Amino acid sequence: CEWNIRHGPHARETEIKHILINDNIDVMFLTEVDSNELKDGFNIPNYDTHYQLTDDGKKTRVICLSKTNSDITYTMRPELMSKLFPLIWIEAKTAEGKKYLICGFYREWSPDGIGTIEEQANRIGILVEQISEATSMSERVVIVGDANLNCEKWTDNNYTYKRISEILMNCLETNGYRIADIGKTYFSDHATAEGDYVSSAIDHIYYTEASGVDKVGRLSYSATDHYPIFAKLNVGQRKMIAPVQHIFKRTYRNFSIDKFKDDLANCKCGL
Repeated sequence: CEWNIRHGPHARETEIKHILINDNIDVMFLTEVDSNELKDGFNIPNYDTHYQLTDDGKKTRVICLSKTNSDITYTMRPELMSKLFPLIWIEAKTAEGKKYLICGFYREWSPDGIGTIEEQANRIGILVEQISEATSMSERVVIVGDANLNCEKWTDNNYTYKRISEILMNCLETNGYRIADIGKTYFSDHATAEGDYVSSAIDHIYYTEASGVDKVGRLSYSATDHYPIFAKLNVGQRKMIAPVQHIFKRTYRNFSIDKFKDDLANCKCGL
């Protein structure tokens, strides 16, 4: 699952827990987190938290939650990651040894105030390099994220960001990825100067055929201007992991007052 939470995961904690539990999510990427103080500071019960690579003082834009006590193990793949593009790569490994590479990303408009088309094209190049490298490592790759690119306009010659979207689209096509059709996911909650409420298909899912994705879509509820999106993978038979249980029992034993007096008389403790 990927969800643009529009700043501050602590403010969305109730909704995040609701999605994780009600929709039985194994891995969830939270995008547009926008926090300078989040490092190692956000925790959800029964989930591990993974953080993007950042320089000191830079905002965290993406975090990942992966289920603990699961039949699938999750580990970070920092060699695929860059401090120059907000994303997280993790490896999912089943009990049978089947491996998947999973990525969650957020494409920024103008980090450090630089938002020219040329600079945006350079930054998307970082993502496509990682996609190509990941594909060379595994045949099972799934990528979810807020691309801030309307995939319904990718083939439109008049699309403002056509140069950027073409770089990404060519990479996906070259490496054999499928682009999920999940429709519009962004619905503005404030009007433009012309009085229009914008909607757009900017949250994306890309996946290889071998990854076994058998269902994609968006969830029907959201506390932000983005709907969460999801991809369901058929990883084979899942093993049930029993929750840890702690059982406390009282211990009863026969008590003899005469034996107690004898023990006390023989005690060397000075009583």
